[in-house]
Amino acid sequence: MARACLSTQDRAGALSANQRLLEVQPDAVDAWYAIALAHWQEHDLAPAMTALHEVLRRDRQHLPARWAVANLPPDTMHADEAAMQAYVERYLLSLAAFDALGDPPAADHPAVLAAVSMCNNFYVHYAVADSLAIQRRSGALLTRLVHAVSGRAQLPPRPAPARPRVLFVSSFLYQHSVAKLFERVITGLDREHLDIRILSCGTTQDALTARLAAFADGFGVCRRDINGLRQRIIDEAPDVLVWLDLGMDPMLGWVAVQRLAPVQCVLWGHPVTTGLDNIDWFLTADAMERAGGEADYSEQVFRLPGLGCRFAPPQDSPAPRSADSAMPPVFGMPQTVFKLTPVHDGVLAQIAAAIPDARFELVPGSSEGARGRLRQRIGAGFAAAGASAERVLMIHPPLEPAQWFELLGRFDVNLDPIGWSGGVTSLEMLWYGIPTLTLPGRSMRSRHTLAMLRLLQVDDRLVATDIDDYVAKAVALGRSPRLRAELRGVITERRHRLCDDPQVSAALQGFLIAVAAGRDPRIQH
Repeated sequence: MARACLSTQDRAGALSANQRLLEVQPDAVDAWYAIALAHWQEHDLAPAMTALHEVLRRDRQHLPARWAVANLPPDTMHADEAAMQAYVERYLLSLAAFDALGDPPAADHPAVLAAVSMCNNFYVHYAVADSLAIQRRSGALLTRLVHAVSGRAQLPPRPAPARPRVLFVSSFLYQHSVAKLFERVITGLDREHLDIRILSCGTTQDALTARLAAFADGFGVCRRDINGLRQRIIDEAPDVLVWLDLGMDPMLGWVAVQRLAPVQCVLWGHPVTTGLDNIDWFLTADAMERAGGEADYSEQVFRLPGLGCRFAPPQDSPAPRSADSAMPPVFGMPQTVFKLTPVHDGVLAQIAAAIPDARFELVPGSSEGARGRLRQRIGAGFAAAGASAERVLMIHPPLEPAQWFELLGRFDVNLDPIGWSGGVTSLEMLWYGIPTLTLPGRSMRSRHTLAMLRLLQVDDRLVATDIDDYVAKAVALGRSPRLRAELRGVITERRHRLCDDPQVSAALQGFLIAVAAGRDPRIQH
């Protein structure tokens, strides 16, 4: 029953069935591991780690559990900055421990495959400011494991193509942030010059999936099968393989390690360098990079123009809250729980202390247990600043579209997370005219909103220079309905600048044709 429930994404049913199994067979290791899996797929890591330790208490050699414990933090929310740093240090020690094991014997190959395809170092990316060194180390370990278990693909030589075949691959080809960023980039390519193939590795399909399928010269679906995906890519024989994202789906990481096409690239769907030797190019957004940002990547870097995506304006629109309202200001931070690191606790608390009647609305997208622990952590920061979170802090469960648009209609100010900027969320907030405050850092992932605000020419009032300035600008926005109204007007008037830039598809097409012919795409020929 548990397996059947998991196959249909019924995690609650899977948990119930496994817990029933443990009532009659308390030492059922597979049941404990399945409970851990169900919890971490909901990003509720505290109970997931408890279950993983139960696995290891019964079987110290359970490789998938050992791998998961090495990669996962003890909770979705780090208790404080010290806990976050301790997690990163533990992860680095775990890399060294797995390195010391050497190549796995043949008997362990299925367990290695199961471990690495179910869990990766996704959470580490949110705990470090600079990912390059860690990604190189983890990429080297993953490469060694992949080659030991799966061998190396042998690609037959092929002549330079007259019409290059390009294969785009992702697990998120539906109404997901990755596809929202890149659907129109792909469909803006010219099929007279490119043979465009698309491969979906996810379990969800919708109208966006259908549009991509209708556009492509070939569209395929490869379910959760690592070896099947590897062979499918080889059979497609692409001249250029383009991953829309790498780092979120562990299965894709295993396959991306391998050389399956003459040229292999990744778009910025997950804006972190891969650290993989066989990924040749990182396709980034020029407006989001600092000067010299190429140093942040293990890949060669090609800068797509502007925002490096083609944002399609939402069809729905919330009724905006009146900027002249006498009601207390509402600050929104509708970001995933991974981005809400401990630095935000003090920031929110300082704003609350300065504007005692201000309200704060968060949508972390996590389980009920994780949301409760997040509330406790942020509430402690409020208390330390002499503010109370009980009345003014609202942490929402996942919302249906109608609820989401109703919530947006209440926002006066959107607070961009510090360290990992909003992407599609910031685009949507700005499309609705909501003033969005950001504090950019050095890395591209912290500069998404900065690039958008520069396009709108409001960066002088909405881009902070440090934490103190972030708080000061937020307080000024919260206290001034007139300032918010002025910014809403300017943003709404200029919002078309954020949308559907055809230059991005043109630049990508030029890149693909150049690299397929063996030319450097950064040089005009």
